[in-house]
Amino acid sequence: TLRTEELSELGARFQRLYESGLLERARNPDEIASNIKALTGPVRGKLLARQRLLAAGEYAMPQLLKAFLDNSNLTLQAEVGRLLVDMGRQAILPLCTALPQLDATQQEQVASILGLIPYKTSLPFLADLAMSTSVDPVRAACLRSIDRLGGTTGDPASLYTELAESYYNQRPEVTSFAGEDHQLLWSFNPGAGLLMTAIRTPVFHEAMAMKLTERSLTLRGENADALALWV
Repeated sequence: TLRTEELSELGARFQRLYESGLLERARNPDEIASNIKALTGPVRGKLLARQRLLAAGEYAMPQLLKAFLDNSNLTLQAEVGRLLVDMGRQAILPLCTALPQLDATQQEQVASILGLIPYKTSLPFLADLAMSTSVDPVRAACLRSIDRLGGTTGDPASLYTELAESYYNQRPEVTSFAGEDHQLLWSFNPGAGLLMTAIRTPVFHEAMAMKLTERSLTLRGENADALALWV
């Protein structure tokens, strides 16, 4: 019996190592680049590439966003767009982080994709852009996506505060890598694109809550709920 237990523990350990190795490989930037390229190849390779990119999740977003915004390859752009929707909530925060600093055509593209991802996490960012943009097609894309997600064209400051509370309460829908030691914080540089910073999971939710409440307070300084949460 003891021998059986030892073998069982050893097998479980090897399985964890194997799964960890697969995940590490899927998140490798060179592997991600290869899989994105394969999205326009033969059907079998395309299906495998999609599986691997979905496994990479948020870690693939810098390269996926770049491919999605590349209007010189419309076939790849369409494939990546479908993949972003299938990624679900792991695509939302990187897309929303980039959204304010993209050009108008790109903002329209990203806003439209966000409306196809059935999570309300993107509502504050869409409402924020709808209120601040002077470009009618961008505003229209934001409003269509807000409507599709079941939101309203409400006060972005309040929406940011509600999302900050979700992070502060560590709700599952705002945690991309449950059970892992690190989560990803995002920034965007127009020259470099999406930039990720790994942050330890125990402090990730508070960091995101503070970032969102700061934006809320920027939009409406007398926002008592946001101020209380930030403090």
